[in-house]
Amino acid sequence: MAGTGIRRERKLEKIRNLATFLRAWETPRLAWKAPEPKLASHANGLIVFDLTVTQKKYTFGAAMAHGDGNINSPSNASEIINCIYINPISQVCWVLDHRVLASDKDGKTTLDHVRDMLNKAIRNKATPFSTVLMKRWYATEALMLLIDRYGKAYWCPIRNNRLADDGDGADKYKSVKSVVFGADALRHGKVVKLKSFPGDHPVKLFRIVGADGELDHVATNQLNEDAVEAAQLMGGVYWKTEKSPTLHRPAKRRSERWW
Repeated sequence: MAGTGIRRERKLEKIRNLATFLRAWETPRLAWKAPEPKLASHANGLIVFDLTVTQKKYTFGAAMAHGDGNINSPSNASEIINCIYINPISQVCWVLDHRVLASDKDGKTTLDHVRDMLNKAIRNKATPFSTVLMKRWYATEALMLLIDRYGKAYWCPIRNNRLADDGDGADKYKSVKSVVFGADALRHGKVVKLKSFPGDHPVKLFRIVGADGELDHVATNQLNEDAVEAAQLMGGVYWKTEKSPTLHRPAKRRSERWW
């Protein structure tokens, strides 16, 4: 009887160890699943596309399999593109969708994943939204025009060397950093045409000061908004997405901006 009890206990221990292993293995996927049934959406919800770099749960094993034994190797880091939903009324946010960047396996770029998640979010009637916020490297002509075709607002920082026509001076296109912003333009923004954009798609350009004192340029298809709205959206969203307990994200330095 004692031998039977010992064998039974060993079998149970193996089952417990397996369950622990499976939970650890599944954590990266399950942690990013959005708890939509528990959280209310809003017609004026915001969608934020962000990027997080995390260490894989199976880092040591993966390093051994690759033969380098370096658990801090870049190959052991996962780049996760997040689609974050924000309810502007309740101030609650959660990860609506995510993709793990693995272009060597599926051939998809970061922009491909963002487009796929945007299309999926449009089809998901349970989580309506009106506005999309993106990091500067997602601010491509194709994505910005796609968002506009869906009838959604977009707000995104753009590179300082992005070319724009502000209708002033002899140079048709100049870098946004070279665009002159008077007192009125600093308050209300400036309507410009970004190079290669259709002639019937002007954007409003804002020049705002980031938390680190650097100048940033933000573009939107909302031509009636002003700089206060731009600063609130681009500055406030960082704290909402980074500090929310529902997002399971690594902490960042206080001075670091989400875009």
